[in-house]
Amino acid sequence: MLSLILKLLSPLNYCITDFNLMSWTAIGYKIGSCLGFSCLNVAIKSANFPVLWVVFIQNFGAFFWVCLGFGFKVDFKIFRPLSLLRGVLSLAGVLLWTSSLKHFSLFQMICLGLFSPCATIFLAVLILQESLTWRRIAAITVSLLGGSLIHCGKSVFALSLENFLQFRNIPLLPFLAIFCFSASNIVAKKMLKRSSPEEVGCSVFALTALGTALCILIEYVWRPFFLSATTRLTLQEMLNLLFLKKFLKNFVILGSLTFLSHILMNRALALHRVLFLLPFGATRPMISAFLGWYFFNEPWPSLWMWTGSAAMIVAIVLLSQER
Repeated sequence: MLSLILKLLSPLNYCITDFNLMSWTAIGYKIGSCLGFSCLNVAIKSANFPVLWVVFIQNFGAFFWVCLGFGFKVDFKIFRPLSLLRGVLSLAGVLLWTSSLKHFSLFQMICLGLFSPCATIFLAVLILQESLTWRRIAAITVSLLGGSLIHCGKSVFALSLENFLQFRNIPLLPFLAIFCFSASNIVAKKMLKRSSPEEVGCSVFALTALGTALCILIEYVWRPFFLSATTRLTLQEMLNLLFLKKFLKNFVILGSLTFLSHILMNRALALHRVLFLLPFGATRPMISAFLGWYFFNEPWPSLWMWTGSAAMIVAIVLLSQER
């Protein structure tokens, strides 16, 4: 038992013994990215726009800053099959995640997002035929238990098997979003064999913004056939959305936070090992709990929810030990 506890705490040993200037810089980038992503979720949740428009503004703004900062230019390489597949997966994930933010607290969303490494392992086993070791099974099981505690609290122990089989009390949208993001990361790994990290990272902003714009156009063209004229956006209303001051404000805020969060995360990973940075990612639940309480008057997470988030972190540590 003692040896297992020491193994789980081994990332902290790295943090204690490996401190130097590069380590402190990487830690700063990592915590900065956690803060950026948490603030991005606050901005998304408070944006007074339809979901499609929020995703369009966010990714178009991020793409604008990428072009301005790195001189990235769109070419036909982004329309290769793998790149298009990643764009579709990323678009689906962002739409599901943004929709979920309207119905769940920030703390719940961020903690459920900690399931992402386990989802990546599950898809790698399913798609890439990787081995399913006991450590991976344990990590996925612990992570699912943690997610159940975060969403249901103490009442998870009173749920019947019938409710689980009927998908009751299960946050389907966040989990579907996480699986879309995980599948997108697997495709990105394949793309890196023939494309640079900059191209892989920047093209997803362009494709997601383009895909969302296409969805908005299709929605405008086809909605008259399904909805009454009083419930659909008219052309004048769409133009008003584009030229309102709040559009420009959200364009700057959402785009800047998306761009900066990804840049900080990539720089942290470039400076240090994933295992070293792993414990500092645990700051996101605390940051999100505070931001949700401060901006949206969300109740402070219960002890059961904190226990669930701790279980999710333990699951990630189990996976990192295997790697």
